[in-house]
Amino acid sequence: VRVFDCGHDFFREVYQQFQDAKEEIVIMSFFMRPRLKMFTSQPGPSAAPDLSLTDLIVSAVRRQVHVWLMGWDNSASEKVLGYFQDHEYELLFEAVGTAHCNFLHLMLDTGRQFLGSVFYLPHIKSIVFDRSVAFVGGIDFTENRDDTWRHRRPNGRLVQLPWDQRHPTGNEKPWQDAMARIEGRVAEQVAMVLVERWWTYCDSIGLARAQVLRPVAAILDSTLWNVKGALHGSRWKDVQCSTMPRPGLLGRLKLQLHGQNASRSIRIETPKIQSEGLDPNPDVELRLSLEQQILVNITGLQALDRQIPQQIAFNFLGRRLTASLEAVTFDVYGSAVTAQWLPEGLAEATPATPAAQRCKVVMSGSNMWMGTASTIKESYDTYIGMIRNAKRFLYIENQYFSSDFPSASAECQHTHDPARAVLYSGAGNRLGEVLLDRIKRAVLLKEEFSVAFVFPLGTEPGAFYPNLRGAYCFEEVVENFCRSHGVERWRDYFSFFFLANAVEVPMLAPNESRRESRGAESSTSSAFYGVYTHSKIMVADDNIAYVGSANINDRSLLGDRDAELGAVVWAADGAGTAFPERLRSTLLRHHLGDLGYPKLSTARFAATMNEVANGNAEELRETMGISFPDGTFARGGTAKQLFGMEGLLNHAPLEDAAIPYPRSRVVAGGGGTDHWDWFQVDGVPRVPRLNGQLFPWSRKIWGMPAMTQIAQIFSKDFNYLQTSASVVASDSSDLQKPLFL
Repeated sequence: VRVFDCGHDFFREVYQQFQDAKEEIVIMSFFMRPRLKMFTSQPGPSAAPDLSLTDLIVSAVRRQVHVWLMGWDNSASEKVLGYFQDHEYELLFEAVGTAHCNFLHLMLDTGRQFLGSVFYLPHIKSIVFDRSVAFVGGIDFTENRDDTWRHRRPNGRLVQLPWDQRHPTGNEKPWQDAMARIEGRVAEQVAMVLVERWWTYCDSIGLARAQVLRPVAAILDSTLWNVKGALHGSRWKDVQCSTMPRPGLLGRLKLQLHGQNASRSIRIETPKIQSEGLDPNPDVELRLSLEQQILVNITGLQALDRQIPQQIAFNFLGRRLTASLEAVTFDVYGSAVTAQWLPEGLAEATPATPAAQRCKVVMSGSNMWMGTASTIKESYDTYIGMIRNAKRFLYIENQYFSSDFPSASAECQHTHDPARAVLYSGAGNRLGEVLLDRIKRAVLLKEEFSVAFVFPLGTEPGAFYPNLRGAYCFEEVVENFCRSHGVERWRDYFSFFFLANAVEVPMLAPNESRRESRGAESSTSSAFYGVYTHSKIMVADDNIAYVGSANINDRSLLGDRDAELGAVVWAADGAGTAFPERLRSTLLRHHLGDLGYPKLSTARFAATMNEVANGNAEELRETMGISFPDGTFARGGTAKQLFGMEGLLNHAPLEDAAIPYPRSRVVAGGGGTDHWDWFQVDGVPRVPRLNGQLFPWSRKIWGMPAMTQIAQIFSKDFNYLQTSASVVASDSSDLQKPLFL
């Protein structure tokens, strides 16, 4: 297992894998721009991208490599988000041409039920080559993902846009993300997610609905959404199910015949674990020669919510026998056969042959997007298990923190009662509560345990308020609990952090109207900007790690909403530096910088991260007048709030803020995909010398969260609603007790 911090190195690796692929490439895409040049064929770190995903796919299919590409479409979100994948798929189909179209397989999944999904979708971002190398994580094949961990702007190697008020450097916003490359059996398991989704969709009423409504959808796309090429025939949709991806390996049956007979026939009952409605997996018949030991590959479909059995039945001389994990010899009418069943094709590790690492695919999803009979919540269960079982530290890096947990404060209590709550939460997942309980236990037992959580300083408009509410209330309840138990250094137990950068800019940058002057005569001008954190990472004690697409919110975790895919990796004793530690150290070596990382101690995890983050904050204060975690900007001897906040209902805007809303959100990294800005200060004594890009977060930076979009009033999937109701703190004694002590 190998980690890629940000998209630049990941895209280079994907380019090479496309060149090396021999038989099959499997792509499950949440968001992609096939014609955008994001891959580099030339060596050197500064080489600009010169190839698109379309270029790589066309090259592969012309070598007769099968490419399976599965996207999604639903009633509203895809059009609202402006992805228009119908048109992109049509252009890709035309680029391949009729001579090689049999090697390109395109699918837009619209859901498997009669009524299509309006709001939920498959959020999976994975690609598999020859079912032997898989990539899982959070990086999409689209704008601004081709960033490096340095997050420097301006950057001439990235997508070039006009220099204007939406793009002060001609670039899109900096993007922090991560992917894992996994080899071995788990790679085919990732591919089997696409295989099972493809088979179940082709057998579903959802496909029939989509085909019947194709003319209507084309007219609506053309008239309402103004989608270019919407009235094209979309010929690729006629052949979505004409060729099906081959089933995968379920296991191997080891057989050896003994006795006097030269050969015997055997029929193996392939496990019937396919999804409901699909034809049963066919049995395997073969003839076994005397003393010949063979491994029989047992292939078939496997429903994503069903497990491969630990036993397999086979028929030998009219008797039905059962092979299990241990080799057993069966004597039947003077002939004998030795059989051993290897689920997944792998024998269990022994002291003589230990496994270096163990990997497992984990998912979220339901029948709508995964074709399952039950709801899968493996992403949720993995996060909860890692938190509960952590002994020394937790490192979390996630785009969102939207969860349910108890609070007794005036603004954060009555979390699920819209009539009484100041900051209402519709979140149903309890990850926050479990995390809070683990912190409480550490405080009460005086354990050397801490949690460091890196998330965005600002998110996109729809999630901006939900994220702030979750972080605001969680930090508050941790601080209040610690102080009530005599712990003043509460940030040593739990701390939020964010990534940001400060760079030198020319005095005559195009963004003249957005400068601030500190009053000093100097030719130096610096700009501050937030880095958008999109990763979905959790590491516990350097022993177990999750990398995938699952955010910390209801959409990703509850299972009956978005579909998600990731991998959990365990370290093995005596295996050297295993993946969980390499993942954590790779990310933090970049976040903390060459001088900051040596200060990190896992024994004082959050405390030592705070030392580096506070050092960066002090450097920023001395040079640019920006102070974190207070969130102020000093100029001319006076300080004011740095980021303005403006709500729709009961919060007046902070008119005196240095950066008014909504520009404040954009500077923090929360602009849309193509909207980014920075905060420029002239007359600074020097360009800030930062150790990495880590800064301390506190609820003072933004102040009281404010609802910023009308959609947040009506949808619990944005998770929060704010009212003006007054509340009185209630008895909080029960809330102070950890559930798991």
